[in-house]
Amino acid sequence: MFDESGVWRFRELINFAGVDTENYEDYSQKLVSLDGAEGRTKPFHLTKVADYVGVKAENFWLQFEGDNPTGSFKDNGMATAFTHARIVGAKKVVCASTGKNC
Repeated sequence: MFDESGVWRFRELINFAGVDTENYEDYSQKLVSLDGAEGRTKPFHLTKVADYVGVKAENFWLQFEGDNPTGSFKDNGMATAFTHARIVGAKKVVCASTGKNC
């Protein structure tokens, strides 16, 4: 699951908590994920938008964050925030919300 995640598949680059990124037994006890799909949104080209802003289409990539598990860009940050909370032993976590997906 973690190797599929857009957040955790590059876990060695964002290793803010000293997790052994090569040891599944270690990182599976610390990393938090809804289903491994956070951040696994696919980049795509928008040629008309690229033309409008004056950028070559092949250099203009966007990702639709609505493809995250809850339909929100918040999934990426919440996966890392809840991981940090788990590592520091937090018993309660508060999340600001727009009334949806938190």
